[in-house]
Amino acid sequence: MINLRVTLLGIIVFYILINLAYALPDLVAEIDYYPKNASVGDNITVIATVKNTGEVDTSDVQAGVIKVGMINAPFSKVNISANSEKNWTFDWTMRYGKVIMILRVDYSNLINETNETNNIATLTFDFPIFIKTDKKEYKVEEPINISIIGNNGSGYTFVRHLFSFPFNVFKFENGSWKEILIKHCRNNPPVCHNNKITHILGECLNYWPTCRNVPVNSSWIWNPKHHWIHEKNLTCGNQTYDRWTLVPIEPGQYKLILYYGGYNGDCRNIYTESNNFTILQNCYSDSDCAYGEKCINETCLPVQNYCENNSQCADDQICLNHTCQNISCEYWQIAINHSCVLRYGYC
Repeated sequence: MINLRVTLLGIIVFYILINLAYALPDLVAEIDYYPKNASVGDNITVIATVKNTGEVDTSDVQAGVIKVGMINAPFSKVNISANSEKNWTFDWTMRYGKVIMILRVDYSNLINETNETNNIATLTFDFPIFIKTDKKEYKVEEPINISIIGNNGSGYTFVRHLFSFPFNVFKFENGSWKEILIKHCRNNPPVCHNNKITHILGECLNYWPTCRNVPVNSSWIWNPKHHWIHEKNLTCGNQTYDRWTLVPIEPGQYKLILYYGGYNGDCRNIYTESNNFTILQNCYSDSDCAYGEKCINETCLPVQNYCENNSQCADDQICLNHTCQNISCEYWQIAINHSCVLRYGYC
């Protein structure tokens, strides 16, 4: 009987040792924050948790929170026993913009686990902003008021800033939107004088945009007078050269784009677009305007039901002052073929 018990005990110990030999840790990443009702301007605490749900202990566990677009430092390596966890906390301030935090565990893949698919957890904060213009139509060179709007109260965001103007301007041309450069050069461009290329006050320089902190729920003014164009392969004597040249803003359809992010160094990860708006053509007569427009107060304005002759109007209308208008007939008449005729059977 004693020998049997010893034998059974040996078998049990053997199987335990076999199971332990094949047992592995299982590292699980979790990330959360509190308080949950935090908004722009509030301070929160972020909690990064690494759990070991496996059957054996593990050591030298690598972990770190990556804040996308920012400089990040990993946590110190730790040992985590079976069925236990390790927590890290850090403070964070909510801002307008979008930030993604990624907790990565064993990012060098040095630990053999039962499940390798649960080593990443993400946390996203997104407080968007919007931009709009004060009107949809402007005269040439009329100042345009642009609002940066946020629905979560006062606050700041980082924007891509170039020469104190944070917006990218686009013009609709030939069926697509094309960016036009509002700000570009600090000095005047090269010129050709007596078959020699010269520079006035130095060469035109192209600057990289930077991230700058701007207030949300604020207004900006754009005076649409000029923009830069890149002229290539210009001839000067026996030389060719390129230059950036200022040209007037032309009438047409425009929109603005603002690149922004919540935190410095991450100001170009998302963008928002304004409404479309039109810079109208100046005029002295209707002949200065495009088809469908009339010259009103020296500005070409679109005309509803525009026409140039009766054939462009409905059968019961006539073209009067370049506008299709209904015909007013007597009660015994009916409007047909752009005129009033006697009703059928009426005498």
